[in-house]
Amino acid sequence: MNFSRTPARVSLLKAPRGFTLVELMVAAATAGIIIAALGFGLVTLMGIDRRSQVDASRQMDIGRAISFISNDIRESEFIGLADSGYTVSGTCPGTTVLYLRNDRDATNANGVYYFRDISSCGSSVWVKPGLIMRTSRTTPIGAPPQNITALMGSEIMDALQTPFPSDQYSSLTDFQSSFCPAGSGTFTGTGGFYACIMNARTVKIYLSSRGVNNNVIEQSVTVSARGR
Repeated sequence: MNFSRTPARVSLLKAPRGFTLVELMVAAATAGIIIAALGFGLVTLMGIDRRSQVDASRQMDIGRAISFISNDIRESEFIGLADSGYTVSGTCPGTTVLYLRNDRDATNANGVYYFRDISSCGSSVWVKPGLIMRTSRTTPIGAPPQNITALMGSEIMDALQTPFPSDQYSSLTDFQSSFCPAGSGTFTGTGGFYACIMNARTVKIYLSSRGVNNNVIEQSVTVSARGR
């Protein structure tokens, strides 16, 4: 029997080794950069979505106000300027824009729309400066002007702002020439609430506000009263 020994084979495979400290630090830094980039992108997308929601909400507010005023005009018989029959007093600056009469004799109550800036007469977390207000005149045309005080009437919309200066309009003159060109009607309004009274039955209404990035949010509509 042969008991000779077979020479042992020497393994040429190296034993596995772990990552070095430098490699771990590089991997951690790379992962951190990737996570930070993803987080920044997510925050940016969330910010864009929030701004879009705010602008969409403001657009809906303007749409509701336009719809309310339009329906009121359609139920009226006569459209006229409000500045000759009304005075706005008190600490809040106010500007009348137009009135709606139920008959040409003006013996019935009239709807009066006016703009009011409350930034100089107090503040509220619920209402922002630049209000559209609606009240009713109870005295006939020809009587002493009705005095509109405080926040008389009902609030239709807040946070109105002028559309100028902006990319669309450089000034009030620029806006007026676009919205109510000379000869097309009587221009009236202020602060983001404007009207172009074309005749006693037809008026063009314009409302504007500003978005999160100071972009102009606007809507306009041409409406006719039902007449007699």
